[in-house]
Amino acid sequence: EELNASAHANTLMPYTFSVQTVTADHKQEISAAFVYVRGDAIYIVPEVEDLTGGLLTRNRSNRMRLIVPGGAFKPGTYKVILAGNKSSLIWPLQVH
Repeated sequence: EELNASAHANTLMPYTFSVQTVTADHKQEISAAFVYVRGDAIYIVPEVEDLTGGLLTRNRSNRMRLIVPGGAFKPGTYKVILAGNKSSLIWPLQVH
């Protein structure tokens, strides 16, 4: 997985990152992501939906771009965890 995320953020500005994702098959796509903050950890949990009606994705590999609204994170040092089915991505984030 390829991650493009800054290690620094401003609490007043949106925090944007992108990651190359892979779904289990061509019948699934990532439709949303949920962000949870607990202590010094930020958990990002993608929501994977099954496509209906015989639809298929063109590629199992897709780029997910997430924009977290300004004010969502208080100033501090965090460990960001992007949860995956088989593995998770982890990176540090300093919010000013």
